[in-house]
Amino acid sequence: MLWHINEELLSELFAEAPTEPAAWRGIPFEVETDVEVVPIQFLTTRYLVFFTNIVHDFDGDVAFAHQMAATWSGGFIPAEQHRLVKFLRADAADQDTIFDPTAWKLEDPRQIFQFGRLLISAILVHAEQMPAIRQYLFKPENARLEKFYSRTFLRNRSTCAEAGFAPILDINVDEGGFYGYQRTTN
Repeated sequence: MLWHINEELLSELFAEAPTEPAAWRGIPFEVETDVEVVPIQFLTTRYLVFFTNIVHDFDGDVAFAHQMAATWSGGFIPAEQHRLVKFLRADAADQDTIFDPTAWKLEDPRQIFQFGRLLISAILVHAEQMPAIRQYLFKPENARLEKFYSRTFLRNRSTCAEAGFAPILDINVDEGGFYGYQRTTN
């Protein structure tokens, strides 16, 4: 994901973002085939929510992508039209800290649930504008992100249901894996 981030892209994505501290969400932007991004701002920190196809992440190697997905999820193979969701700070600069929550703590940690709602809204706007995508998968990179995802999805389960999504996977904390949601409506 880092290879997509440059000043030109960031300027375009955040052109409508507020200059004052706020919770703000942009709209989906196609970076390349099977890769979209939704910009969000929480207080003064800007984030990018990336949506990718797992096969794309493994350079088009369908068999290997399915093997890895099955390993991470107890045999589950995602639908062809799915997206793996990852978010990172817009100012992320290196592989060592890209998904390390200690490298980019929230400005006000007491607002973690408000940040979770903003993240859910980014996913729902993506789903609204890309109705062909049937499943959304989330693979936490560490225990802190797993805890965040768990709390976010638990708190927003009714919001997801109202938007036409139901859980299809629940992570095995000890083994790693995915959270997953699938459309229940056409």
